[in-house]
Amino acid sequence: MNPAIRNTRYFCIGLIYVASGLLFLALSSQYQFGTLSKMGPGYLPTVLAILLTGVGIVSLVLSFFLDGAPLPRPNVRALVLILLAVCGFAFLLERAGLVIALVALLVLGMAASRHNRPDLTSAVTIALLVAFCGLVFVQGLGVPMPYLGSWWH
Repeated sequence: MNPAIRNTRYFCIGLIYVASGLLFLALSSQYQFGTLSKMGPGYLPTVLAILLTGVGIVSLVLSFFLDGAPLPRPNVRALVLILLAVCGFAFLLERAGLVIALVALLVLGMAASRHNRPDLTSAVTIALLVAFCGLVFVQGLGVPMPYLGSWWH
């Protein structure tokens, strides 16, 4: 009996989940785990890494039993735009500030989709997301992110 992959999507995502889970498990091992009643800084990352690895293993096993369509051609344009959006956010956050960095992230993310067009609804959604993130992360959680970065001072 020769095992054959019947669902390429499940197999590929299973590999990604297992690899990510094992990487996160290795990275979280440097933090103290603690106990259930007194969790250490490594507790949550370790548990999440184990769960992610488990989901990946289930997906890998299912890939041999469930039929699936072949993988579509990758959308390179979308991959590049999403990568650029994340790197741009990291670059702009300290320099231009949270507002500009989030707008750039959201606009580039929106441009990655073939189904999204810039319109008034998109602009309002971006404005609401920027306000929400500012309130939650900067005001609520106290994350030290400038609303306007060093370029504006």
